[in-house]
Amino acid sequence: VSQAIFFDTMTKLWLEHVVGVSLDGDFADGVASSGRPGVFGMVHAYFAPVETQGRGGLHPHVHIWVLNFIRAGLLDKLRSGQGFDGLVEKLRK
Repeated sequence: VSQAIFFDTMTKLWLEHVVGVSLDGDFADGVASSGRPGVFGMVHAYFAPVETQGRGGLHPHVHIWVLNFIRAGLLDKLRSGQGFDGLVEKLRK
């Protein structure tokens, strides 16, 4: 029971503070974001079914739909090292 309570608490904290979703469940505008962008940006919706491993350990399979996703062209620039002009300053803001 304590493992399940701990897992539930940590998952909710991760969703709220890292992913940036509202856990109230009342999405009047149809968007799950709390208004603060998380690691992936503004979240439109998420789905996180939980299952157990062979020995009973819990883990989620999280699917996140973001409002403004990263375009493939930007990812290519970042991978090649070309897209870093002003990136650090933008991230700090």
